[in-house]
Amino acid sequence: MRRDETYSEVVYLQTTRTKPIFEQIPNILAVLIAERGSYTYIDKIGYSPSRDLTLFYIREALRDFHSLLNQDSWSNKKARELAMEEIEYNGVNSELEKIAGVSNLIELREIVSLITAKALSKAAELRQSVEQRAEKCGTMSGER
Repeated sequence: MRRDETYSEVVYLQTTRTKPIFEQIPNILAVLIAERGSYTYIDKIGYSPSRDLTLFYIREALRDFHSLLNQDSWSNKKARELAMEEIEYNGVNSELEKIAGVSNLIELREIVSLITAKALSKAAELRQSVEQRAEKCGTMSGER
């Protein structure tokens, strides 16, 4: 804090600064959770202690995501739609560059927490749509 800044000015500046918004990597992780049912990458990325390890785990997730794209049948139609139509790969590259440019551990923790929280939220949304569809089909068949 500079001498001419008040504490409230510093807090205001810290809370209003623009942060990179991560959307594509969380979407990829959400698709992996929704389709494979595994939280492995969320745990690995969420607890990675360094930038290089974070990028390594994201690389592993991207590799599994690519193999998932080559799969013929999907159990979650919404996850397939997200994977095939909504993920912007230029955005993935941009997000990877932002992570690679992180210079301190506090910023890395913020980014990793944001990525994993968004992925979990999106995965819940994808899984909920499948469960609602299954309930609807069960209700409809029970009425007959």
